Amino acid sequence: MLTFEESGMKFSFEENRSFYIEKSDLYESLRGKGISVVECLTLKELRRGVYVLFIEAKTSAPNPNSHEGMAFNQFIDEIAKKFLDSLLICSAIHSEVQSVSGSIVLGKELQRHLYSQPKIQFILIIKNHQKEWCNSVQEALQKRLHALLKIWKAEVLVLNEAQARIFHLCQS
Repeated sequence: MLTFEESGMKFSFEENRSFYIEKSDLYESLRGKGISVVECLTLKELRRGVYVLFIEAKTSAPNPNSHEGMAFNQFIDEIAKKFLDSLLICSAIHSEVQSVSGSIVLGKELQRHLYSQPKIQFILIIKNHQKEWCNSVQEALQKRLHALLKIWKAEVLVLNEAQARIFHLCQS
């Protein structure tokens, strides 16, 4: 099992179905070059099939309804960049431009789904976020990632910790 804690939440996924991209040697070699990534990728069986989930965890996020719109927009840009950079790294691995080595590897089952007409969900889990604010953050990310979502036929989902536990994405 791939088990880790991030932003005060515990995560546990099957290694064969996951990639702890944030702790991979590949990301370590790219760190400091303006590249940022999500915590991990994992496969999840949902009602509509098997999805590749790009999971980013945060402790908090700016209130989308506050007067500090600049902080909120900066937050959305940061998260959108993590989703995009993570997808680009996976594409570079698939194209053999980059390789994954060391103890953190791309799970074989995840690799098979990721490179064969994947169903992708970009998921942001915000530990201390009001449920009512999740939709505003989700809508802002959808707007910011519009082209990426259309090209990849992907989806964005924003959850707080309680909602993520319901979907078995994190543990208590």
